Formats: sequence, structure tokens, C-alpha cells
Amino acid sequence: MTEIGHGSNVQSLLTFAHYNHEDRSFILNTPHEHGMKFWIGNLAKTANWGVCFANLIIGDKNHGIHIFLVKIRDSKGSILPGINLGDCGPKLGI
Repeated sequence: MTEIGHGSNVQSLLTFAHYNHEDRSFILNTPHEHGMKFWIGNLAKTANWGVCFANLIIGDKNHGIHIFLVKIRDSKGSILPGINLGDCGPKLGI
């Protein structure tokens, strides 16, 4: 949910999930660096799945914020194609 450009202001999310009718899938995209997901705990180091908040786009219509479960690593722990991960350093409370 948290993006670097605005913190946790959900209504301002820059990430989009475009529905692909051909294969009934979603294509998630963050088109600007201000929409990079940030402060996501240990996701960059240990998680195989993540939860992503994004604007759902079907055709030309934005259906608002929806939540997507996203696989980020394969069964061997390798980062999947199209996924970029990094760690922004220590966080208070962890």
C-alpha cells in the first residue's frame, strides 16, 4: 500500500492493475518512481508473496483501489521476472 511519493494515502496510489481479457489475468504496473512500494518490512529479503494495493483498470474505466496477492519468488527463492526488489534499510519497530 505504501508508496514513496505519498506514504499511506491510499486514494493517491500510482500503481495500476490492468485486466487482460485475453488470458483473464492482471498486469500490475507502477509507471512512476513516486509509486514505488516502500517500507514493506522484510518483503525484499524473505517473502515469496506480497499484497499489492492498486487501481483496477478494466478497459478504459478505473474501478478504484483493489487488493492483489502477488507471487514474487519461485519455489527456490529466486525473484520472478518483472519483479524488482530492494531494501530501504532498517525500520523502527522491526
